[in-house]
This record gives sequence, C-alpha cells and structure tokens, in this order.
Amino acid sequence: MLDNSSSNSTSHYWQSLRACFPIFVAIFLCYILFFLPLLISVLYEGYRRWRKQHSGTTSGTASHADVFTYHMVAMELISVCGSCFYCYGESSNHMVVFMVGMYLWFIIVPGQSLFHILTCVERYLAVVHPVTYLRLKQSGGVRIRNITIGCVWLISMPSSPLCFKTPSARGPERG
Repeated sequence: MLDNSSSNSTSHYWQSLRACFPIFVAIFLCYILFFLPLLISVLYEGYRRWRKQHSGTTSGTASHADVFTYHMVAMELISVCGSCFYCYGESSNHMVVFMVGMYLWFIIVPGQSLFHILTCVERYLAVVHPVTYLRLKQSGGVRIRNITIGCVWLISMPSSPLCFKTPSARGPERG
C-alpha cells in the first residue's frame, strides 16, 4: 500500500512537471535569444573597463555596484546553462542531466536576491554616508566586498537544492 501511494505521488509529480515543460522551453528560448547576448555584452564591457583600469589610462576604482552586477551576470549565465541541461534532460528522459539542470537553474534564486541587497546597501552608503562610502572604496573596503561576494556564492550553492523537492531520495522512475 505504501508503494502504491508513493507511485501515485511520483506519477503526479512528473505529470505536473511535464505540464510546465512548454513554459520552461519558452523561458529557455528567451534566455538564448535575448538574454545571452546581453549578458555576454555586459561581461565584455566589464572586461574592457578592467583592462583600461589596469593599463593606467584611467584612475579610480570600479564601483562596488559594478562588481555586484558582474557577479549577478555570472550567476545568470550559470542559470542559462542550467536551463539548457534542464530542457535536454527533460526531453531525453535523462534524470541526472535533468537534476543537474534544475540545480544550476535554481542557483539564481538566493544569489540574485543577495546581490541586489548588496547593491542597495552600496547605494545607501554612497548617498546617506558618503564619508564612510569613500573610506570603503579603499583597500579595506574592497577586501570586505570580496569576502561578502564569496559568502553570497557560498550561500547560493548549497541552498539551491532546497528550492525544489524530489518525491523520493532514490529518484522517481520515469516511464
């Protein structure tokens, strides 16, 4: 009796996922056609600015918000990769590829929220506490920023599997 209810639960789970599959494909196509070129251009522009800054043609450091933006773009690129794996795994019935895609896709859930919060804090300090903000742009502040970014990545990675639940620990049988 227990196996029957587990089988029904698993069947219902996969039916609901298959019902959402066209939505995921539409999102995937939007990512590939529209967002991927935009994300690559943002990273390219950031790389150009970084090269100019290190060649000595401009003085001054990059804003903390710029660094947060580049990390958000990197997270978004990981999610695009995850959506590719997800769509391939779902259409070809490869459970491992499907789960890897889902894991990569959901990394952005906590990460982007935290990077937006950090960007808001940076803007708040720049406007309300300009002296503190200028002090934080020095090497000590850059060190704090880099440690914070590392913490956001560490928080994002393990928490992404918590965004979804599988019906069983072994994984459902797909038919």
